[in-house]
Amino acid sequence: MTKAVVHVGDQEFICELASTNDEIEKGLMSRKNLLQNTGMLFDLGEERITGFWMKNTIIPLDIIWIGSDKRVIDIITAAPCESNRCEIFQVETPARWILEINAGEFPGDIGDRVEFDL
Repeated sequence: MTKAVVHVGDQEFICELASTNDEIEKGLMSRKNLLQNTGMLFDLGEERITGFWMKNTIIPLDIIWIGSDKRVIDIITAAPCESNRCEIFQVETPARWILEINAGEFPGDIGDRVEFDL
């Protein structure tokens, strides 16, 4: 899987890049751990409204929606879902990218710029 280096302020995250439908659908499901300052960057291909859930995701995550201007649209912290009916996390503003990292690691805020080359 392709890697992307994502910068938020002085923080750097080494991320797997998910860009195919299969990669986006699987995401970080079934991962038992995620090293510090690593994650997954989802490339949606265009701005769109999309939801993410935590089904079969074992570790708590920060989910960050990023617009085509590479500014943070919204941030949520999501706990693993252990039932068959998992909450879908969605924002009303279209996003171009989604960043998932360990819960509590995201140093930025809504409106902050996120830097990466794709």
